[in-house]
Amino acid sequence: MKNIKTQVYLFFYLSLIVIMALNFSGCSCSGENTAATSSSATGQAAKKLTLAIPSDLTATDPALSSDVTSGQVLSKVFEKLINLNNDLVIIPELADTFEIASNCTEFKFTLKKGVLFSDGKTALNAKIVKDSFERVAAPETVSPRANIFDKIIGYDEFISKKSDNISGISVNGDYEITIKIKEPFSPFLYNLTMVPASIAIKNGSEIIGTGPFVFAQKSDGAKLTLAKNKTYHNAENVFIDEIVYKIIHDQMTQISEFELGNIDILNLSTINVNRFLTDANRAKYNVHKQPKLNIYYIAFNFGKNMFSANFRKALNMAINKDELINSLMKGTMTPARGPFPPALSAYDDSLEGYKYDPVKAKELLAAEKPESLKFDLYYKSSNETEDLMQMIKEDLAKIGVTINLKKMEWAALKSEIVKGNLPAYYLNWSADFPDAHNFLIPLFHTKNKGAGGNRAFFSDAALDSLMDKLESTSNADEYKALARKLQKDIVENAPWVFLWHEVEYAASQKSIQGYDVPKIYSMENFVNLKINR
Repeated sequence: MKNIKTQVYLFFYLSLIVIMALNFSGCSCSGENTAATSSSATGQAAKKLTLAIPSDLTATDPALSSDVTSGQVLSKVFEKLINLNNDLVIIPELADTFEIASNCTEFKFTLKKGVLFSDGKTALNAKIVKDSFERVAAPETVSPRANIFDKIIGYDEFISKKSDNISGISVNGDYEITIKIKEPFSPFLYNLTMVPASIAIKNGSEIIGTGPFVFAQKSDGAKLTLAKNKTYHNAENVFIDEIVYKIIHDQMTQISEFELGNIDILNLSTINVNRFLTDANRAKYNVHKQPKLNIYYIAFNFGKNMFSANFRKALNMAINKDELINSLMKGTMTPARGPFPPALSAYDDSLEGYKYDPVKAKELLAAEKPESLKFDLYYKSSNETEDLMQMIKEDLAKIGVTINLKKMEWAALKSEIVKGNLPAYYLNWSADFPDAHNFLIPLFHTKNKGAGGNRAFFSDAALDSLMDKLESTSNADEYKALARKLQKDIVENAPWVFLWHEVEYAASQKSIQGYDVPKIYSMENFVNLKINR
């Protein structure tokens, strides 16, 4: 076995050499109160960080997390065995070291010693790690990300109740755990960096972790609060006593609060970026920029069997993406040619995608029945999205397609989508890890319909077979070629209208030190972040 502590850049197959090249060239808690004593109690001003989030959390249990907002908050409360650093290289987190067998199917993790959960009593050990993974995988948990463990030996027997544990996860003493998978699977370690792979335990009715913060106050609909975890194993590098998340749906209200000094870090919607790029505002605030691993799209629900292939292709040609990006989004998006963002190494410059061509779009619709040219389009309620939806509606009207715009609060919208109840919806997907796999298998494989990420309920046996082959491909060149073929074939099928990829901007007060927009939403835990006021 290769020891990762001494050879951190040597991952487990040749394919991961390329994948690593994606460093770019996706109420109070029960039990004992473990929030740290406020600095004010010792005569110092408490360091409070105030943020805005656009919607409430859909989960406070990492096993149930599948959206960006929940993941951003939970990454401060929970930790994983391994994580990604700023260069998107896999590094130990709760593991002290990890090793990979030469056959690429066995992974041994040695845990850090002296790590306590936030109850202040329970010490991290290998059995807890095994139990935590099995809790996510268990059908009764109903985790939308249980499939991150489905390559482990014994997973199938466990979920079918033929075994009371996952045999491929073995505990070797208090601080060593070994995971064996069925066959080489290139993204396996990346799966363990995802929020649902966080190590968590039950503490009364609560789920708790080992992260730098704890829930001090669960959401009341207006805000939620985290407090510094006094038992955190790296507490000397946590300089914030409290994080307050204000739930503010409207971006202009967020901006007003930020400009009044009531919010410290603000993620900017695309239509408001230029406001902060003026010389005057650059002098008052820090402005941060990061190309994101994401995709915005309109999904057609294949379960409804409403939309023909020609109809789906026509809509891809009917929306003037360049005009929308330049006029409404001020150039902060990149037009999408397919699901892959440009930052992925598997991105294919030669793929043209669907160009704006309303004349061709009308031709494709010539054989459609009049009643098929009308449908309901659902989207998350926000002021920023209103203008966008209206412009999309106008573009589609030019080719004779009428859409009825239906806005919903995010939690309700997500619930209806995963149940397959809605015909079409405007969504986005942000990478959980920096690999083509994360833009293919969760989004388009039949096994992931609904809650698993395949919101279009798209199913194609031939593409499923190719995606299965991708997962077991260990040759780097073959992996990239197969990923590119899959993207091309998916674009040809047009399960979505492929819209754009985001360049994310954020503004922070000058008092904030050490902040940058994370490349992956779940990387950010605010360790080492400082407030100088």
